[in-house]
Amino acid sequence: MDENSRVIIIDGPVASGKNEFAQKLAKQLDFKYIPQGDVKNLWKCGDSGLTFQDLDALLPPKHRIYDLESFYSDPKPKVAEGGGRAGMLQVNYFKSRLYTYNDAMLHLLSTGK
Repeated sequence: MDENSRVIIIDGPVASGKNEFAQKLAKQLDFKYIPQGDVKNLWKCGDSGLTFQDLDALLPPKHRIYDLESFYSDPKPKVAEGGGRAGMLQVNYFKSRLYTYNDAMLHLLSTGK
């Protein structure tokens, strides 16, 4: 690692072309492109291919995964249905971004570029 080692993070609104822009920029600068983390990876159950979402139907509504689709269909669920979970959705997105950032830093520290 030296003074030329860099990490560029692209942030912006949903569906604004961030991934496409980041891929082109990484290619032009000869950087490694690390795609945005997928929040769905947080719900994987080990290496089985099973996710916690696969088990949702077995749970009462207030204990089911509150994902982006759930938010779009019901942004303010009643307390009996798990109200107040929009904050946890934000925390999950933050964790996903943190894991992606950790992957980028691991690559940078391992390779120096």
